[in-house]
This record gives sequence, structure tokens and C-alpha cells, in this order.
Amino acid sequence: MAREIEVKITHADFAYEELIVAISSRYELNFATQVDEIFAATPIDVLNPTAGTVICRTRTVGDEAPILTVKRRRSHNLDRDEEEVKVESVQAITRVLALMGFGHVAQISKRRAWTRLTDELTICIDSVDDLGVFVEIEALIQSTSSGGYSASEIQQALRLVDPRLADLIYRPGYSIVEKGYDTLLLEMNNS
Repeated sequence: MAREIEVKITHADFAYEELIVAISSRYELNFATQVDEIFAATPIDVLNPTAGTVICRTRTVGDEAPILTVKRRRSHNLDRDEEEVKVESVQAITRVLALMGFGHVAQISKRRAWTRLTDELTICIDSVDDLGVFVEIEALIQSTSSGGYSASEIQQALRLVDPRLADLIYRPGYSIVEKGYDTLLLEMNNS
């Protein structure tokens, strides 16, 4: 089982294309349009997760087989244990999840560009429908590890790997978003 810790950064001046050009000048980027379907026992589990809360996500990328990701919250909203498996179809897994008490709570559509900076660090540039542009830095570690990364440790790790990239992302006026896209969409739709 893997443990994923994310840091999401946004800025009023972030432009998807600008970030793509800046990062692709130093790294080879992968591109995809992703559609995520989010399933939970209740929307509250997404809006106000507690330790141990389980959320399921199906991700569809083009013609590829969908992937089911089961996420169990650890210490904060973006610190989770994860398991992934390819599934036959979103419709089939939706029926299975319904039998387990999970209902569909959100759909997230995004354009994503990403690259792996190190074995543990991946950077993603996301343009999320209805939400805007974000930079997501993911630290993927083995769940058996007692350590992890905090948001500031991820920022420091990025600064060690690529100081110019860190300066581009952590420019004056940036904000760290401590919620997932699913939570942000549900909050926006409930306001």
C-alpha cells in the first residue's frame, strides 16, 4: 500500500499554458484529460473527513481502462493511504460501490500535465473545470514508513531538486489549498 501526501498550490496569476511552457523547458511532461468520479458513504465524508474515512475514485483517461482508487484518510485531508486497481468499467464498479454503501458525490474533469521529479516527488499542473489552475506536488512513500512529508517539507524538497521551479510555483501571493478537488467542488456547489 502506498501513502500519498499532496500539496496543492494556487495563485491568482497562474495560467495553465504559462506553467506548461516554463516546466516543459526543463522536464518532459505527460498530458492527459482525466475524468474522476468520486464515491463516498455520504457527502460529509468528503466535506469533513475524519481519520479512517474512506473515499473511492474512478479515473478515466481516454480509451484506457478506468482505475479505481480507494483512499483512507490519515492525518489530514491530503494525507492518505491508497490502493489502485484497473476495473472493467465505471458502470460496473459503480454498482459494486453502491452495494458497499458508497454513492456518487462529485465529478471532476481536468487537463493535467505531469512529470516525476524524483522517485518520490511528482509535479502536476491541473486545469480543473469550475475551479481553476493548480500546481500539485505529490510525495508517494511506502505506507509502512513511519515518516512522511509536511507541506513545508515538500516545499523544501522541491527547492532542493529545482530551485527555479520552486520560485515559479511559490511566487509571492501563492496559496496552499489543503483540500481535494472533490471537497472544493462540493463546497462550491453547496454555497
